[in-house]
Amino acid sequence: MSSSLATAGDVTRRSESLAGSLGAAAPIAAIVLAAGVVLHLAFGTVGDVSWLITVDEKWLHGATPYRDIVEINPPASLLLYWPAVWLARSTGLWPEFLVACFGFAAAALSLAFAARFARRAGVQSLNPATVAIVATIAFLLPGRSFDERDVVAAFLGLPLLGLWAARAAGASVAALEALGAGALMGVMIALKPPYALVPAAALPYLIFKVGFRRLLFAAEIPAIALLSLLYVAAVVWGFPAYVEDTLPLGVAVYAPIRDSVVELLLNPSVLPAAAMAAAVLWGCRDLSKPPIVLLLLGALGALLAFIAQGKGWAYQAFPLAAYAALAAALALDFGGLSKRTLVSAAGLALVVCVAIVATRRAPMLFLICGAVGAELVARRFGFAPPRPPSKGAAMPLSPTFLFAAAFGASVAVFAVEGVHSPGLDAALARVAAHPKVLAISESLGFGHPLVRSVGGEWVQRVPSLWITAGARRLIEEHPDDKALTERLQPFIEKDRDRLVEDILRNRPDAILVGKLGTRFHDWAWSDPKITAARSDYQFFAANADPDWPAEIWIRKDLLALRATTASP
Repeated sequence: MSSSLATAGDVTRRSESLAGSLGAAAPIAAIVLAAGVVLHLAFGTVGDVSWLITVDEKWLHGATPYRDIVEINPPASLLLYWPAVWLARSTGLWPEFLVACFGFAAAALSLAFAARFARRAGVQSLNPATVAIVATIAFLLPGRSFDERDVVAAFLGLPLLGLWAARAAGASVAALEALGAGALMGVMIALKPPYALVPAAALPYLIFKVGFRRLLFAAEIPAIALLSLLYVAAVVWGFPAYVEDTLPLGVAVYAPIRDSVVELLLNPSVLPAAAMAAAVLWGCRDLSKPPIVLLLLGALGALLAFIAQGKGWAYQAFPLAAYAALAAALALDFGGLSKRTLVSAAGLALVVCVAIVATRRAPMLFLICGAVGAELVARRFGFAPPRPPSKGAAMPLSPTFLFAAAFGASVAVFAVEGVHSPGLDAALARVAAHPKVLAISESLGFGHPLVRSVGGEWVQRVPSLWITAGARRLIEEHPDDKALTERLQPFIEKDRDRLVEDILRNRPDAILVGKLGTRFHDWAWSDPKITAARSDYQFFAANADPDWPAEIWIRKDLLALRATTASP
């Protein structure tokens, strides 16, 4: 009895300690949240999210997804934003605003849910520096990728990792909590099936800690399986066009387009996350703590998911970066550092971030130079952080500065994403009050969120000619494979004919054209059918950014609007 009372007392003290530390650090979290809101307003909505909002709006207006709108992502991507878009339509509020609210809420609530399990797993207190890092991960790290499916998925997966940390630590978990955490992981997997590798990477550790028999009665496992089965059944029943038309398209064109494993491992979004994980392995005094182990294993699963997706897009590495950064926030002894060390580490992260954003260069050079330089300066002036216990040869860096530099580099990677077309938004707004627009472009990020930002209407059934671009890339990579060319040519012709039909039927006010100077643009601009369809359009404005040359062409009958063209 006394042992039980002592255990209950320990749990109570841990809960009170964690609650007290969180209360003390609440103003820091609030400041970071406010900064995140300002940053999100400055960046705007990323192209993928903007397009999916458009798809949901058309769906609500009667269009049939995967028939009237060609979208490669499975229905979970549409359903993710549908409630916010439906609420916007019902209330008259701006859809982007409600989607952003949903994103902030998903991050905050998922972290709060995971924190319930963390304190049972031994996380007794969070000092202000750790809280600031966690808040930055939630509200600033996503950068331009905020509200992306991979970002939302990363947070939805956290409660299960926290739950398994509590189980590994021997804590009791209510069945309802386990069902909730399992359901959220099921949603994560539905959004991107490769994220099943996150729990798969962590499960062997849990089996080692608690035994296979105990997991037979764990409610989260059937919750994940049941939700996944229900989702598959809903797709087959509710979205037959996805199964009949989109899946074959994905298998033929989308899936084969991928970077090599070496390119993926050397991706600018992966290397800073790897450096943060290295800082944990090097600087943590006790790597046996379940929350740290589970976050590192979750990061490993996220890395495998990044490789499985194979595209190398930065936002797909967000779960890897977020889990590695959270592991560092819990593993490194920020509470034992002096204020001067904390300020210097924060300054290092900021300098690395600004340098990468300003130059738009790969982060590794800034990461290495920043970390080494900060270490030398800190030791010169006597406020370097203490090194971990010696594990062999002396290391040239402290884990604190390595993490700070890598964290700053990671923030910068997600901040510099996206297509840049300064000046075209103002030019497009001059075309008409609510211009009808489509694009002759291989980039989804060109038309979105540009068209939505000026109150325009997207009148094309696809977000871009990505199908043609992907098929042509595969053909160019395998010039001697005639069978491949024969398989892919119908996709190119159908995509081209769909564009021509949309131009002739919808009579858009403006056509976005770009990126100029590419082999894709040369093909599209010289194709006879596309040339005939755009014969009623004339150059109107050009993008001033040499890194993204693009143009707007408008119908000739609209030139009477006294359009002022920009220099090509």
